[in-house]
Amino acid sequence: GGANSSAPIFVYLGAESSIDGYPNGIGFMSENAATFKALLVYIEHRYYGKSIPFGSREDAFKNASTLGYFSSAQALADYAEILIDIKKTLQAQNSPIVVIGGSYGGS
Repeated sequence: GGANSSAPIFVYLGAESSIDGYPNGIGFMSENAATFKALLVYIEHRYYGKSIPFGSREDAFKNASTLGYFSSAQALADYAEILIDIKKTLQAQNSPIVVIGGSYGGS
């Protein structure tokens, strides 16, 4: 996790927009990270902001095989893989994950 291998991981799940500018705008995360020695993670939803696989968003949406990756199920799979990798890389298997989001990303 943050300062040690069992500190919490605060995760913001991106919604239907870019997450540029969010790191300082999520009150709970920025206000409580130091107290809990938490690691802060911001994950942008695929196809929003700079998270555009397969070239441009327009090109990806024209192709049925790449459009299939633009779904809530795929977003959850992406988030899970990222968090599993973070916990593994940081040897933070005992770190609880606190998920935060708003709008689509929080539902």
